[in-house]
Amino acid sequence: MEAVLHMLMAFTRDERYEEIEEEIMENVKKGEVITLCDFAEKMEKKGMKRGVKQGVKQANRLVIILAKAGRNDDIVKAARDPEYQEKLFQEFGI
Repeated sequence: MEAVLHMLMAFTRDERYEEIEEEIMENVKKGEVITLCDFAEKMEKKGMKRGVKQGVKQANRLVIILAKAGRNDDIVKAARDPEYQEKLFQEFGI
């Protein structure tokens, strides 16, 4: 597992693999068996967390823009309709 992480770091130059390596190696020291599936799951969870944070920031920005423009009905509609929300993101370049 460690070799795979080092290879991924070398190819991608992405420091997030180093963070995951530390986490995984701690689990290995505890005697846990770590598979590539475990690694993939950790990466997926990190990506999901980052996506949620980014989505919240975008939604907050959209609400502020719509509120300043007096488009309160659009705020309510966007909260209920993800497709409409996406349309508004595109409209405002968010």
